Amino acid sequence: MVLRILVTDTRVGEPWGSAMTSSSVAFPASIASPTSSYTLVERVVYGPTSEVYLGRRDDGLEVAIKCLAPGAAEHDPAALARLDREVYALGRLSHPNIIRLVDHGVEPHLGRFLVTPFVRGRTLRDLFAHRVGPEGVLLVLAQLLEGLAAVHGCGLVHRDLKPENVLVTPAGRILLIDLGLALRPCGSRHTGSGVVVGSVPYMSPEQIEDGAVTAASDVWSIAVMAQEWLTARRPFQREREGEEVAAILACAPRPVAEEDPRASPAFAQMIAACLSCDPAARPRDAAALLELVRAQIDWIAPSELDAELAALLRDPAGYTRRRSRRRAQALGAETIALLARGDPFGATRVLASALAHAPDDPKLAQLVKEVARASAGEGGAR
Repeated sequence: MVLRILVTDTRVGEPWGSAMTSSSVAFPASIASPTSSYTLVERVVYGPTSEVYLGRRDDGLEVAIKCLAPGAAEHDPAALARLDREVYALGRLSHPNIIRLVDHGVEPHLGRFLVTPFVRGRTLRDLFAHRVGPEGVLLVLAQLLEGLAAVHGCGLVHRDLKPENVLVTPAGRILLIDLGLALRPCGSRHTGSGVVVGSVPYMSPEQIEDGAVTAASDVWSIAVMAQEWLTARRPFQREREGEEVAAILACAPRPVAEEDPRASPAFAQMIAACLSCDPAARPRDAAALLELVRAQIDWIAPSELDAELAALLRDPAGYTRRRSRRRAQALGAETIALLARGDPFGATRVLASALAHAPDDPKLAQLVKEVARASAGEGGAR
């Protein structure tokens, strides 16, 4: 069967909390649910099937009001099912790393709507402009996976994980949004016959091929985002979408360590496992992946993780410089220890990683000479 893929992007890079020019489309000045009333201020996100408005609750709270685009319910019945599914999913979830359901209801003009807090923040896509090191990526993943673990813990699969569906609040909290495709692993994956929903570059092979979509499918998507942020390229990225889909189905990712030598062996092994073609070979869900992430940031006390993440988000470039310097120092010390044990080849490997973190460090430049001498001496002995 030939599948058509419905891409779920509305406006890529335009989150619920980002301002856009208000459209001329008429909309009611206010709406009400059984418990509250809301004034609509402007339309801030729009797409073929849904729209989001900035609104204010009667007590002054700024909210995001999501509803169907005009005519969507008639022309795309699955759009209404997705909105209902999002209300259901958010109604079951209460977690600091998941957008909160404030309210929902039905309005004569807008139809079904749901209400969440209006977040004046950035998306993870915005953070991709900053080439942070592996430690920075891991810090963000830790909070993101906390939220996703709650989704998986409820027996749901997000199915549309991408940088645009992760918000970063001004306070430095990571929020998972847009659960309109979330469903149980045995639920229907289609909008209609032969149509698979999702965002192609972040979809697992089983999702593209209409296989069983499980929590391991979300794990795949997380790994794609992590490698893209670290290396500035998705692991399967190609010039044409069809070529990228073919690379995903062939399970032929670019090794992350080849793309960015700063990636530690543990980081590279984690990404490789997450991008395994066999879902059973991946970390089974977000909680399992979170354990791998936490093991790589054990240099931070759990009580200090939020402060460390806030420092990263406040100044990504400065944070990355500081962490790279410290990492280079640690790897330099490991290089010296390997030389002392008579292992110049191991020292060469570790030193290459240190230089990726701090290529201009004069101490590392001196180590290069020492490693070269040691390697030459071992070669001569042979």
